[in-house]
Amino acid sequence: MNVTIVSIGSRGDVQPFLALARGLQQAGYTVRLAASEGFGDLAAKHNIDYFPLSGNPRDLLVGTTVTEQTNPVLMAKQLLDLGKPFIESGFRETLVACEGADVILWSFLASSSYSVAEKLGARSAVMHLQPMLRTGDFASPGLPILSFGLPAINRFTHIMAEQALWQPIRSTVRAAQKKVLGTETIGGLLGPIRQLAKSDYPVFLGVSPHVVPKASDWGAHINVSGYWTLPPSENWQPSAELSAFLAAGPPPVYVGFGSMNSNAPEKTTQLIVDAITKSGQRGLLLSGWGGIGNTDLPDHIFKIDSAPHTWLFPRMAAVVHHGGAGTTAAGLRAGVPSIIVPHFADQPFWGKQVERLGVGPKSIPRKKLTVNKLANAISKAVNTPAMQTNAKALAAKLNTEDGVANAVAAFAKTFGAPDSV
Repeated sequence: MNVTIVSIGSRGDVQPFLALARGLQQAGYTVRLAASEGFGDLAAKHNIDYFPLSGNPRDLLVGTTVTEQTNPVLMAKQLLDLGKPFIESGFRETLVACEGADVILWSFLASSSYSVAEKLGARSAVMHLQPMLRTGDFASPGLPILSFGLPAINRFTHIMAEQALWQPIRSTVRAAQKKVLGTETIGGLLGPIRQLAKSDYPVFLGVSPHVVPKASDWGAHINVSGYWTLPPSENWQPSAELSAFLAAGPPPVYVGFGSMNSNAPEKTTQLIVDAITKSGQRGLLLSGWGGIGNTDLPDHIFKIDSAPHTWLFPRMAAVVHHGGAGTTAAGLRAGVPSIIVPHFADQPFWGKQVERLGVGPKSIPRKKLTVNKLANAISKAVNTPAMQTNAKALAAKLNTEDGVANAVAAFAKTFGAPDSV
């Protein structure tokens, strides 16, 4: 059976699907990963066939104000406007990438794959790293501030989030679909997610049920498998300077905002340095995509360009990050408290989950981040025994799960064994 996985986004968006691709391939399926540009080397490392899709997320976001937008509707519009030039090419490239596929798995941002599957006569399913599925149990990850704990309002927030993502691009998507595929079956007035929500379309959710329990109103077609993670890299080694810094004192506090760029990196760096210093902790800064600048740092703070989260996070006293789905999962598996500084999209949702689970303090929205607030959050995370105990207990549960194996088993149950079509 030939399987094509289509994913769009940054490394945090793509890497879990690479882990799933690896698991399916090891189970005997023939797998191709079609993903945003820049993941060829990573796919090759795991012997996964890779098809690049136009549009590097880093190039799209760096230099914009999207990640600093506090209005979720305006944020969605700006983000979708950046992606509009790639909609038609996305249909064309996905059509080529999926040629010969018996099953097409697609991520939330790659919804063109749904109509491509119809065009090719392939079966398909959607993969989520966020619970972007209608439910009355909790609000949409895209609009978590509107919950109020009421099922009807919770369900309505999911509909609002769907429309915020669909309406700005509806005409562009439908025109591109007709031009490339010769049909207009996707979406209609209210969008493809509404269509799928009214059916038993297969859904694979790469989230642990210990973090987001399966909603009471989700059917059997929705599989909550656990996180999809790659095995730790056996060849990666820390630099001598990083090893020396870690050995020179107690575990530091990690701070990194991943793909969230800043228009004032030096100012951001100084705020973080001042907060770590005020908390009395040592710090380790990750430069990411430019959110942390190259200012001169005091001896108790060290900056690195990159390191595997699986190696780094367990060696920290706490981790401060933007709350992306992948980074949040890595922080929770590390067994140390998490401090979420959400910038946009689903990040406030993960901040609320961390607080709800008792494994970190209340999140601090990026626009409200100050030296005092961050210093207080760091102190609370490092000095609260219950929070540390909760973090270790949750990590123990997460690290006994095999989300990839669970998802592969669910895939086989839905679509058949590798030698079936």
